[in-house]
Amino acid sequence: MGKHWDLYIHKMDGVIGEALKQCVKSSLRIMLDALHGDGTTGPTQILKLSASIKDNAVSRKECVPVNL
Repeated sequence: MGKHWDLYIHKMDGVIGEALKQCVKSSLRIMLDALHGDGTTGPTQILKLSASIKDNAVSRKECVPVNL
């Protein structure tokens, strides 16, 4: 029984590790395409920041995340 459990743990470790690698790779690919474009389009705006100068002081509004 112990040997079967050990084999199962090693198999699941490999499956979870591979899923994690694919998830990270996909997320990094999306960020790369957003920051540098995909070859047919230019970079995509990720954050929008509104700032103004009044009485020699900078005021800003909250950053609004832009959906990719």
